[in-house]
Amino acid sequence: MRNRAFSVFAVFAAAVLPAAVMCCGQTDSNEPNKPNHFSEVLLGTVSNQILHAVRSIDNRHIALVTAKGSKIQVIVDGKVEPEYDSLMEGALLFSPDSNHMAYLARKDIRWLVVADGKPGAEYDGINKETIAFSPDSKRLAYVARKAVKYVVVTDGKNSPDYNGIVTSSFFSPDSKHTAYAIQKTGKWQPVIDGNAGPEYERIGFIVFSPDGKRVAYVAVNKGRPLVVTDGNAGPGYDFIMEKTPIFSSDSQHLIYAGKKGDKWQVVVDGQSGPEYDGIGKGLPPIFSPDGKKTVYIARKEYKWLVVIDGNAQPECADVQEGSLLFSPDSKRLAYVAGIAGKWAVIVDGKAQSQYDDIMAGSLCFSPDSSRLAYVAIKGIKKTVVVDGQAGVEYSGIIPPVFSPDSKRLAYIIQKDKKWAVIVDGQSEREYDGITPIVFSKDSKKIAYGIQNNAKWQLVVDADAGPIYDAFVCSPTTSGENGFGAIAVRDNTFYRTLWKP
Repeated sequence: MRNRAFSVFAVFAAAVLPAAVMCCGQTDSNEPNKPNHFSEVLLGTVSNQILHAVRSIDNRHIALVTAKGSKIQVIVDGKVEPEYDSLMEGALLFSPDSNHMAYLARKDIRWLVVADGKPGAEYDGINKETIAFSPDSKRLAYVARKAVKYVVVTDGKNSPDYNGIVTSSFFSPDSKHTAYAIQKTGKWQPVIDGNAGPEYERIGFIVFSPDGKRVAYVAVNKGRPLVVTDGNAGPGYDFIMEKTPIFSSDSQHLIYAGKKGDKWQVVVDGQSGPEYDGIGKGLPPIFSPDGKKTVYIARKEYKWLVVIDGNAQPECADVQEGSLLFSPDSKRLAYVAGIAGKWAVIVDGKAQSQYDDIMAGSLCFSPDSSRLAYVAIKGIKKTVVVDGQAGVEYSGIIPPVFSPDSKRLAYIIQKDKKWAVIVDGQSEREYDGITPIVFSKDSKKIAYGIQNNAKWQLVVDADAGPIYDAFVCSPTTSGENGFGAIAVRDNTFYRTLWKP
């Protein structure tokens, strides 16, 4: 079982998933005999009966679900939590700031939510899908069952009993308000901050505006779905697109897509746009980061097009699903279009070079919005295209990452069975495996984990740190311009650190 646990950890590191950028603690001095600038902090021993593991959002913490005889317990960064009879699989989550953790546990025949090691009240059942931290990470809510009735538990306090409860997002973005739908006598009502609204046949998706002052939801009246915004019901449709309505970032605008008969329309602030045969390829319309522009994919008979602020762009054979991307300053738009059997990136309305394919999810604007990079595919080879210029071709590439100051670019490439990092156009050493790349906050340093001969090390520029059996949390930024990661060596967890 111990070897199996290590193989799971190694998969975490080798998967090359994007690493979040957050700060984590750091020791004041390096340990003896460690490479310069590197140090490590002992976190605790590794259980030999690990059932599954969950990493925090910022990649700084690891929670392990372990078996201890007939009992189950959670270990967070080496710290052992109380034992329970069982834990609900998939019901362990970290708060948005990664400083808190909650999970659903069973004690005898009753269920409870454990938050930061402290058990909550016991219930006959708890819906694991409803457990949610507020955006500021200070509040916790979930839906629990008492016999045949249901309650919403918010900050440890129960709502009245209801026949049914529906949630989409409990908390407003500012964490001050709550919303859910309840059923009492066959009808459904929205409940905003504890106050019940009008009755409908059903209520679905509920969403707050970013400033928390507005709320919209999908309801069904006389068999037809409609959008209710700030208490005002809109027109009925045959269908409302999933994951809509959506508020703009400035909270001033609302967008959704509705279907009447065989036609779809996008509705912005109550104004219906042109009719199309399809909208979004399964994805909702989006706002620009500043909330002033809208864009979506539409289908007109057998052609596809992008619609910006209601204005249709030139038709094309296809538009890659999920490729719509605004620049951070909202002034530029890029997407991937199918043209004459090939694929090309359209940026600022102009098509760049055509390729056999464009790697999905690889489009990336620099933080200052001036540069665009992506991975293009030519036959069996891949290349990184930066500002319209294609680079060297490789058998495999992990999408590029810009530095915070937008001046540097790094990505991971595959050469035969080896992997290497390309930084500012220059290739680093080759390794058996590499974790995601992260730049320091000042953009001067770059860090990642490397694997050689089944062992792992944290690398900062050309310097490699202590050797470990595996990484369980990939490198992130630490302190002002340092880096950190969580690793395992000889059945022991360590937080490995590098500081200038």
